Amino acid sequence: METNDWLDEVLYQTIPSLDLAMLCKLETQAVQEEYDFSAGFEKRMRRLIREERRKWRTEDRGMKDREPETTHIRWPSFPKRKLIPVLLLILLALTATAVLAANFKKTVQRFHW
Repeated sequence: METNDWLDEVLYQTIPSLDLAMLCKLETQAVQEEYDFSAGFEKRMRRLIREERRKWRTEDRGMKDREPETTHIRWPSFPKRKLIPVLLLILLALTATAVLAANFKKTVQRFHW
């Protein structure tokens, strides 16, 4: 019985130093290199941060407490980069329609054969 008491006492005396050594080891392992995020990820994070700041500004102005019909509703913005392909597709469709209308008879004969 005395042996167990002595071992417990030694254990309780050495635990703080072991704990400190383990923490130091974990701290040295936690130091890592600087990670380079992709450009797309950084862009999405900047957009998310910007949207969150906008929400905080509207809450600070008291917009949160207003009734829904008096709150300013903003239309979702359409990215300009997506506008060019859409316009090109519309132009292509109009051109194809004009060409088919001009040569409708020849086109019908070609598909008929």
